[in-house]
Amino acid sequence: TLQASQNGSRATFDGEATTWEDGDELNVEFIDETSSQHLIFTTSDYSQGIFTSTSSAELLQHNYYVIATYSSSSTNLHPAERSAMVTVGDATQTQSDNNDSSHIAELDAMYGSTTAMPDDIHLTMNHTASVLKLNITNATQTDIAAIQSVKITAPHGVSLSGDRTVDFLTGNISGSDGSNTIELTIDSEATYSSTEPFIAWVAAAPFSIAAG
Repeated sequence: TLQASQNGSRATFDGEATTWEDGDELNVEFIDETSSQHLIFTTSDYSQGIFTSTSSAELLQHNYYVIATYSSSSTNLHPAERSAMVTVGDATQTQSDNNDSSHIAELDAMYGSTTAMPDDIHLTMNHTASVLKLNITNATQTDIAAIQSVKITAPHGVSLSGDRTVDFLTGNISGSDGSNTIELTIDSEATYSSTEPFIAWVAAAPFSIAAG
């Protein structure tokens, strides 16, 4: 049994907090000096962040490296390098309504690591994505047609999404491949109010832009 804290989750993001859901899975690689084994842990009590594996493998004290994504492929984990390859963000994203952030979690792979015995595995999961909250104000004094899309463009050479390598030992997230734009489609025909801001949510890979 493995218990992951509520510090992060790929399941649901409501704009303030993240929570696990029934059926969530963790990719777990446990290793020692001579061998490693990949397991899938599935929620047994998602409200408490508790996951259980159905594997009959003998679990002794090991280093545990964990990622939570929508993919259960073991190739995402590279135990020899103590790293994992994950996809962060996407060049095309879809939001269903004003201030709806439910699409964010699937674009934000989680990772964590610990050394523990099998009956006492607790770890904190960490985010890979930077979450952007965009408050768009209608200054026309009248209601207008619904917003159809929002596009973010970074300077040339700055990647806003794509594959990234997570270093479990340092927590560093590296990689620069991917698009320098993110286009968020708004899948709603609701009128854009003159009194309330439209709030858009975007998940991006960590990035930096030079001053000026």
